[in-house]
Amino acid sequence: MQDSGFNPLLALGLSLAVFGLLSIYLFYKTPYAVYVYLLISLFFTATLSEEKRNEWLEYCFRKADYKKLRIVENSLAALPFLLFLIVRSYFWFALLLEILSVLLVLLRLKTTVHFTLPTPFYKRPFEFTVGFRNTFFLFPVAYLLTAISIMAGNFNLGIFSLLLSFLVVLTYFTKVESENYVWVYNLSAGGFLWKKLRMALLFATLLALPIILSLGIYFYSDILYLLLFLLLGYVYLIGMVLGKYASFPERLSLPKSILLGICIVFPQGLLILVPIFYKQSVSRLNRLLQR
Repeated sequence: MQDSGFNPLLALGLSLAVFGLLSIYLFYKTPYAVYVYLLISLFFTATLSEEKRNEWLEYCFRKADYKKLRIVENSLAALPFLLFLIVRSYFWFALLLEILSVLLVLLRLKTTVHFTLPTPFYKRPFEFTVGFRNTFFLFPVAYLLTAISIMAGNFNLGIFSLLLSFLVVLTYFTKVESENYVWVYNLSAGGFLWKKLRMALLFATLLALPIILSLGIYFYSDILYLLLFLLLGYVYLIGMVLGKYASFPERLSLPKSILLGICIVFPQGLLILVPIFYKQSVSRLNRLLQR
């Protein structure tokens, strides 16, 4: 963080502030927030159970130390969620979260499989072919939340499922390709960005289409709100794509990541951020592409 020119304490403070605001917003919007909160926490904690990572840790530490380390890791990962649940007086859910987090130490997740999951994204847009195969299991969760929102008559939960699908797609653009994969395009910088944006918007819509259609049919009276949140998802996606190439060929820098995170709470900031990212992206890409 210091090498990127950002104060670590300030980054920690902003991260905690954004986390707190998003947590408050979730509990304000839906009565099912505590269940969604548990799932989100366990998802992040479960990523620490990746098989190769744990094999490496077992190689580095004695068995007793390894178990202690994994318990501490999982407990720290769940700590922000745990503290917020306690503040909200969900004591039994906080206890359940801590127990499940410790039990996840026994879990091993294999990330290498021999089956190649087919995707509807062809071969060109690697962000979606690679990203979808790593996160495909999250979309049934989003679709299930949509079905629950319809059965319970809870439009807000349906909107959360829509935003969840866009949030997953945003992670696809955290991976930076080699400069050669950009250089091969016989396009201007603007043409390249438009191609990437068009692809991102089209395939994000395809993944969210079951949610959009279901909510549009069953909550027809709230169609304008649905379109508003859909537009918001598109704007976030545009900001993420442009942010990626604003730092190209390096990964998205920490200051830019934090600015995008702040815009989750204050979407108005995207009106300023998107044009800035576009200019920076064109500047970065001009040296690789035809003008």
